[in-house]
Amino acid sequence: MKLSDNLLIMSNRQWGLHMLTIILLSLFCVSMTVFRIMKTDTFLYAFMVWNVFLAWIPFVVASIASFFFARRAKASLSFFVLLLCWLFFFPNAPYMVTDIIHFYYTKGEISLWFDLIMFFSYSILGIFLGFLSLSYIQTLLKRWYGSIISWTFFLVVHILCGIGIYLGRTLRWNSWDILTSPHHIVIDSVQALQNTEALQFITMVTGMLLCIHLVLHALTFRHDVA
Repeated sequence: MKLSDNLLIMSNRQWGLHMLTIILLSLFCVSMTVFRIMKTDTFLYAFMVWNVFLAWIPFVVASIASFFFARRAKASLSFFVLLLCWLFFFPNAPYMVTDIIHFYYTKGEISLWFDLIMFFSYSILGIFLGFLSLSYIQTLLKRWYGSIISWTFFLVVHILCGIGIYLGRTLRWNSWDILTSPHHIVIDSVQALQNTEALQFITMVTGMLLCIHLVLHALTFRHDVA
């Protein structure tokens, strides 16, 4: 068996562990929401289940790209199509961190600790889904184009993600709106970069995600240094 085959098997095993972990975390988050609905007889935070579905999309797309292109010597047009699709949906994963703003609407119908832990769990899920999908894409780019290009991509993605989260959280744009209203999204993005309050939000979100993902990268890939 070739070394590349061994690495591919290890990668598949690692992916299986990632999948199992985030499935368990997803089930935990959704079960908390279902329990809350049954306990309070309200659907106040039922939308979080839909947000989980959206957060899974970049992970699924990145997994498909990783599996189909793991043995390729260079990128192809089909990879860049998947990459573009992944980029459109990527902000949906870390976007769940900002859903904690809805904690403000908790009215005491259930323990505040319950809602806080629920939102915290959703935030962790979103961060993990985003980080894993980004690491899959970055690994492919590093193989084909080297470390400089892959880390430049890493930085640019976080900046675009910060803008995307602002567009979604504040201006209520959705990922698929890039296909139906691309002109308006570009205009809003440019205007956001010229607005002090919007720029502060984008900078804080980008910085937070960069720090979290760098820490996760250091913990996950510490064996690369050895």
